[in-house]
Amino acid sequence: MLLSACVGSARGETDYRKKAVATTEHVRSSLRTAQLAIQAAAEDDAFGPFLARVISQAEDDASSALNGFDTIQPPSEAADDLRDEVEQIASDAIDLISDARVAIRRGDIDGLTALAEPITAAGDTLEQFGQDHHV
Repeated sequence: MLLSACVGSARGETDYRKKAVATTEHVRSSLRTAQLAIQAAAEDDAFGPFLARVISQAEDDASSALNGFDTIQPPSEAADDLRDEVEQIASDAIDLISDARVAIRRGDIDGLTALAEPITAAGDTLEQFGQDHHV
């Protein structure tokens, strides 16, 4: 039900671009949530099971956002390139969240904190996409 509020059919190029930006913003939000969990783990400010749940939920939310966007038919061939870009940067971000989930569940705090920089970079990429394609 939440996804239906975020995505749906695209009526044209502008609508599709808005949905692409909304998707990347949602994925970026989930990525930033994982980033905060990593920071809490690095500072020993939260219990592992709680952080595992937070990161797992962030992964689920980001994946749902991308899956919802994937159901939208691009309105033109030009929109295909936009779709490919969204899929690539969002998938890369989701992969990092997945890596964080695995690390925290294994109790690998060093592996988890090693993801901080790549996660920050992925968030910056998603943010830049939003700025570049904002309508």
